[in-house]
Amino acid sequence: MRIRSFKFWTAIALALSVAALLPLFQVVVVEPAFFRLVYEDGQPAQNIRVEQAWKEYSLEFWRQAEHVDDTITSDNNGFVALPPRAIRISALQLVLAEMRDRIAGISPHSSYGPHSYLICRGSVSCYSRIPVDVRDSHNTVVVKK
Repeated sequence: MRIRSFKFWTAIALALSVAALLPLFQVVVVEPAFFRLVYEDGQPAQNIRVEQAWKEYSLEFWRQAEHVDDTITSDNNGFVALPPRAIRISALQLVLAEMRDRIAGISPHSSYGPHSYLICRGSVSCYSRIPVDVRDSHNTVVVKK
């Protein structure tokens, strides 16, 4: 009877451990954003290749690199639509992230929370920090030739 009970509780503990490690929760890091790229003279910057980078520092503290999407191009009117960016995390990551944020909040040099930015690629340059907490934001980004 004891061996059977031990096996039962071992199986329960194993199942809970696996469940704690499975990435079951989807977290939106960056809401959808809309930008209009214009040259310094006000003309729309057509067909400009842009790169979006994003990372949730609190929840992805083990990951050094940012997520990057470099397949985005402005349309004929200079508009760029960025989709929402999400990651999947486990319950254990949520607990560890909360503990890390409590400790990291002490240091003025630590990074935590969501961050995202947009960079122009090719023969032009531009940069814009993307507001991660504002839904459907409309921003104008100046592109330099």
